[in-house]
Amino acid sequence: MQQRQQTGGRGKAYLFLGFSLVTAVLAAVLVVQLLKRSQAQLQEAMKPKETVDVVVAKRNLYMGIPITEEDVAVRALSPEMVPADVVFTSIEAVLQRTPKERVLVNEIVRSERLARREAGIGLNAIITPGKRAVSVAIAAEEAVAGFIQPLNYVDVIVVIRPDDSKEYGANAVAKTLLQSIKVLAVGSSLGGPDEAETAEAGKAKKRDTSGVVKGKRTVTLEVTPEEAESIALASVKGEIVLALRADIDILQVQTNGMTANALIGFDPLADEPAAPSTTMASTKPKAKAATPAVVDGPKVQVIEGNTTTDVTINADGTTKETQQKGAKKR
Repeated sequence: MQQRQQTGGRGKAYLFLGFSLVTAVLAAVLVVQLLKRSQAQLQEAMKPKETVDVVVAKRNLYMGIPITEEDVAVRALSPEMVPADVVFTSIEAVLQRTPKERVLVNEIVRSERLARREAGIGLNAIITPGKRAVSVAIAAEEAVAGFIQPLNYVDVIVVIRPDDSKEYGANAVAKTLLQSIKVLAVGSSLGGPDEAETAEAGKAKKRDTSGVVKGKRTVTLEVTPEEAESIALASVKGEIVLALRADIDILQVQTNGMTANALIGFDPLADEPAAPSTTMASTKPKAKAATPAVVDGPKVQVIEGNTTTDVTINADGTTKETQQKGAKKR
């Protein structure tokens, strides 16, 4: 009896040992699978990502100044960060090209922001085909307190004073000549480096007087040939003032201009006596209208005692009576 109990306990022990062995084998298989999967993910993560070589600016690039090797570099960027068909992949492709607008440091150099290679360098390279560059002289302190910069937009106002202030009716006039005109340059600057970028530490800053002649600063505008003619005439006949406007504001506003008299609310014609009429009145008395003749109608004689009345019936229906006294009876 005791031998049977020992044999049953040993069988249970073998059964438990076999179950534990199978469980251990399954756990080992699962661990191996997890390790393989983790290793595969790690290897995938360690693979270099797909990149695109593009040309970027190493420092600020300015209008009209050709690009040199020190200005740009090639960097590898993710494809989703690179716009299609508007970038350059080699430095040689952008050397000596002229920016049409400012390109900031670390910014991708895009083809639409560069002038055509055959356009040359300097101001002529950034003028839109079909337009002209015209410089106007304005007072240096009146250039919107120095805030007018290349690529801003301005309105051109002309102030014309009369040739002879004693002439009757002479009056100064201000009129908006052109609206939303692009500024290409201020003085001799196309928007190049600021003083803060080029001055050495500890040196005193000097005021930039480039483009200032006899107290006036030149501002170069991009206009059509017809607009250039208007500016040329306005600069001869009067004084030009520029009004700075927002870059996104392209609304054209109709203005009536302003005169000196209208500015102070004065009407010089209000106190002037009326001029005599050039047509002389006739001194001859007017002829009276002719009274139409009354045509007598038939007559009726009425006799009452010694009074005789003649009654005349007119053509318009009225009657006329004529009395006679002491008529003799026959």
